[in-house]
Amino acid sequence: DALGVDAPADAGPCPPGGCPPRRVTLFGGMLGDATDEMWSWDGTRWSQLRPPVHPSARYSPGMAFDEARHRLVLFGGLPSLRVSIDPLDDTWEWDGAAWTERSPAQRPTGVVGALAYDRARHVTVLFGARTKSGAGSSTWEWDGVTWRERTPATQPPPRTGGALAYDVARRVVVLFGGLGSTAGSHELDDTWEWDGVNWVERVVTPR
Repeated sequence: DALGVDAPADAGPCPPGGCPPRRVTLFGGMLGDATDEMWSWDGTRWSQLRPPVHPSARYSPGMAFDEARHRLVLFGGLPSLRVSIDPLDDTWEWDGAAWTERSPAQRPTGVVGALAYDRARHVTVLFGARTKSGAGSSTWEWDGVTWRERTPATQPPPRTGGALAYDVARRVVVLFGGLGSTAGSHELDDTWEWDGVNWVERVVTPR
């Protein structure tokens, strides 16, 4: 149940060999339990893809399109509906034809989070959410070679299920909502922005 857009219309120059076709790619989800199905939407119809090498079954992975390298980046997810299961911590890239598993020197562990590509800084940002022990709060960046944990002075409160997207005009990654980690897992409606150095909460009224 991760969606990613291959080669958006305003992405950078194509690599040697050309750009992958512009389409929406879906990977994983739940069909009774986690699945490894992969589908592609071309604006008219859905087509199932069956590459011989692919990530394992999962739901709630993070996925974003690296515009500089023309790759969909997929990270982690949960391999089963069982509550006690450890989150996955693998990193995969889809070039429009094949999946490649990456083996970075360091990576987030025990984290399920949303991904967004920061076009200005050419990194994929992960805001960490659910861990085995509950909601989490951590910020990581993938540069195509390795993951690097960022330790800003201010972090959004721990949560699961927050949404992440990149604001092209203002060159910031925007985080919204999710479920808080306090008793009752209350719904959050806060808005935060990441500029590559720090998180800043934006007070929006009404909301």
